[in-house]
Amino acid sequence: MTMTPLCLFPLKEETVFMGVVIGVGATIIFFPLLLRFPPILRKLRTLHTTPLSDVPGCPEHYDEAFTSALFTLPDPNNYLSVYSYLPLDEGIRFRHPRMPVCRYFSLSLYAGLFDPVQDQVPPSLCDMDLVYNLDGSFDVAICDEEERPADISPANWLPRHGVRDALLVVRRYGTLPGQRLDMPSFHSMGPGTPKELKPAHHSFSGPHYAEKAPSHRFQRLLRLLAYLGAVACALLLAGRWSAAEITAMLLVAGAMPAILLRLLYARGRRKAKRVLSDRAYKVNEFTDPPEARVYDADSPKAHPNHKYYSCPFDARQGDLLIIGRIFPGKQRMWTFVVYDECGLPQYQHFTDETLRTSPGAKSHLPGARRRREGTEEPRALDAGREQAGLAYRLVLTTDMRRHSGREENVVDVSRIPQGLVLLRLIYPETREVFERSKPSVTVLCTEDARGHRKQA
Repeated sequence: MTMTPLCLFPLKEETVFMGVVIGVGATIIFFPLLLRFPPILRKLRTLHTTPLSDVPGCPEHYDEAFTSALFTLPDPNNYLSVYSYLPLDEGIRFRHPRMPVCRYFSLSLYAGLFDPVQDQVPPSLCDMDLVYNLDGSFDVAICDEEERPADISPANWLPRHGVRDALLVVRRYGTLPGQRLDMPSFHSMGPGTPKELKPAHHSFSGPHYAEKAPSHRFQRLLRLLAYLGAVACALLLAGRWSAAEITAMLLVAGAMPAILLRLLYARGRRKAKRVLSDRAYKVNEFTDPPEARVYDADSPKAHPNHKYYSCPFDARQGDLLIIGRIFPGKQRMWTFVVYDECGLPQYQHFTDETLRTSPGAKSHLPGARRRREGTEEPRALDAGREQAGLAYRLVLTTDMRRHSGREENVVDVSRIPQGLVLLRLIYPETREVFERSKPSVTVLCTEDARGHRKQA
């Protein structure tokens, strides 16, 4: 009599074994990103044609638990796409069909997760540096200097610095929600006919800023329940296991993605605590820490032209009043984002377009307009106003009732009274602009907060 592998197990072990087998499928259904990691699956093109974003709310964002565990501190204003497992043995030609419709666009090359070359400042190009073709498209060569094709300008060259298995990160700051973006194409630069590495010109919608954006985790939970239900029906029809055994299998299977979800969030919390416990930080005070202290050691490094002020905040003792100045036209973009204890961004955030400045100033700041094809450049401010900047006041509060009916910059932190604030200056013109943009924080007791509301 021939025995199946499952018959080799006693009843209890067989039940657990079947639960683990079912749980592997359940975990992959809940975390599709896991399909991109096994080496045996890297060559399956269908698994790698969709862009990845770490910004919750984007149509292609992966699960928030991975964003927390990686501690990338994503900016909701940045539509970030990651193209992984790019083989650079022969170099790659990257072609984009047109200039992205956004305020700031850049390309950065990182070593892959399994590449031995790590901990280097990523070579980067931005939209101001690139040379464009007559039709608005542009080509970038990712290779060693001697391999750069003659028809590609040196300004459009990304050195690989010994990296063989690369990640190409495409940042698009200030992309409007619903804006359709063009996908680039990748071709090898080896001898013979160039080989297409990924499909070109796929389109997808831009990020969502609404607080009630559809939750991918909820959608995956529904798929997970449907999968477990189908498995339960199949086991019942097989007639091999009892209802109690099938229940035990499904409990084991459902526990696997739940445990992994908890571990990923726990990793994000540990990273946040480790970073915030650094002596370079002070609670309720903005600091310009070294890059290694903004990002954890094993997280992706920051873009070299992105500057940060970080502030661990604690609003349990009262509202936090943040006062600072912004210098229109002196940086490509200015963003203010609040993060929770897991490193996830809150949907309520500000940019230099939405921030209300000193009384009488418009919420849309001069010099911060979105660049559009066929539109003229924003007019420059007068010299005196450029030097002084525009003042702003921003409040982190645990009680929105104290600020109801007022047109001011208020962030509700009632759900996260402790967290991290990142003030980003994308491509500031000078170091002086960055230093003068540093804000101050004042803790307001309840009476002070009410007085602030009356003064506003």
